[in-house]
Amino acid sequence: MSTSKSSSNLVFDYQTLRLIVGALAFAFPAVAIARSGKITTSISSSYWEPNARDFFVGFLFVIGALLISYKGHLQAGVGKLKWLTMYQEDMISTIGGMAAIFTALNPTARDGAPMNTHACIHVTGAFILFSTVVYFCAIAFLRSINQKLLVYFGRKAENDIIKQVKSDEIKSFIKDVKKFRKEKSRTDINLFARFWNFLFLEMSTFRILTNKEFVYEKQKGVKENLKVSQVFSMEVRRGWIYVVCGSIILVDLAAFIILMVTLSSLVANTRITFVIETIALGFFGVAWMTASQFDFWSPIKKWVQSRRT
Repeated sequence: MSTSKSSSNLVFDYQTLRLIVGALAFAFPAVAIARSGKITTSISSSYWEPNARDFFVGFLFVIGALLISYKGHLQAGVGKLKWLTMYQEDMISTIGGMAAIFTALNPTARDGAPMNTHACIHVTGAFILFSTVVYFCAIAFLRSINQKLLVYFGRKAENDIIKQVKSDEIKSFIKDVKKFRKEKSRTDINLFARFWNFLFLEMSTFRILTNKEFVYEKQKGVKENLKVSQVFSMEVRRGWIYVVCGSIILVDLAAFIILMVTLSSLVANTRITFVIETIALGFFGVAWMTASQFDFWSPIKKWVQSRRT
């Protein structure tokens, strides 16, 4: 199980940091349009609009600085490079933050101009940044949900429904899940298989956890099936948001690469890049704001109720 790094001297906690990063990413396209006064061919092209340049660079610098400051969760060391496993969230967020800063410092080419060194660095930095977002959605954030669910099962006495399930059945289920994860984390398989398992392990674990059904005795002589999603609905909803956001960003990036290779003129002369970037940033924002666990709905409900009275 992971344990969060914490300090009594923190100015704000990691949940607030997640909220700020997510809000900035979500607002980025709208700010680019507002400052440019138009929809440019890409969000990156807003750099060449005088009124938008400072905001474009500033947004990326702030996102980069926050990602660098994000330490994530400390994991159990596995394999020869234990430190790499232990501090993977810290290192990957730092890489993503540096990528955001390099993207800001190296503008994309002007519309109609050929790619130059700065533009190549810009594109590479943007892909690295979005790749780190896929990591946090599909792996880091989802892993946190999976670990919480396993812990909740271990404390079954705290839940009125789960405590009615036989202890042996729960212990056997937890053992099977851990065995599955250990098998997928083997270090004696080829590099491609290891990468594939690393990318999809948490999604597979989440599917196993949420599809599991237990049989419990609701009343004497009356048995019912119980799904994990019914008991831990909040955690499961967050998990599905991470799965959806990570998957869409991954497909979004793959689609952009295919378009760049096959229809480069379309990418260069239309606003399709802006659309792809907006989709990726939107789901980037949704995932990180969800990970902040900030209660968005209660203030909205209170406001709606106050308007009705």
